[in-house]
Amino acid sequence: MATLTYAQRIAFATEVLDLLKKEKANLAALGVDVSTYIKQLERDINLAVNSETDQIEKKSASRDATKKAVSTLNTAYRQASNAVDLLVGAFGKESELSKTIRNIRDLMNNEQARGKRTKPAS
Repeated sequence: MATLTYAQRIAFATEVLDLLKKEKANLAALGVDVSTYIKQLERDINLAVNSETDQIEKKSASRDATKKAVSTLNTAYRQASNAVDLLVGAFGKESELSKTIRNIRDLMNNEQARGKRTKPAS
């Protein structure tokens, strides 16, 4: 089982299911009732296929959410940089506030100075 891909395992289960359905009467004549196997395989195959479809949709949604998050963050970063330029321009390059503002990015590289990451208020 470890060497087969997900799709191959579904195909294997489906082929066995088809074989059981095809040979159900012959197996019954031999005293073997495969009805339970057929029901279980049908249920499990359908669940596996539906779960895989759900997983694919969630991966796609995750990629879309990541693109949106990165894009929004890039916009916010550019806006913050523009605000820094505005503030430094308004207060002058040599003011203490301007020096502090320009130093914010450098402080971000210092992990201890950052503090814990917090979720912004909505």
